[in-house]
Amino acid sequence: MKRICEFCGSEVADDDVFCINCGNRVEEDEVKDAVIEEDSNKKESSTFILSIIVILLIIIVSFGLYYLLFK
Repeated sequence: MKRICEFCGSEVADDDVFCINCGNRVEEDEVKDAVIEEDSNKKESSTFILSIIVILLIIIVSFGLYYLLFK
């Protein structure tokens, strides 16, 4: 599992106590929270993209039906 410093966002080795990039102390709870937050952000962005695709498909189908029925 990739560990991430919650202060600067850089990757941290499993056995490091301090972040090499910013020098802040990296504790296990902080790292786990950062990884969970990263995973939830990916889920939110994929849900947003899926919503946009569905809305675009509805618009395309609506215009297609309008064109077939009224032209």
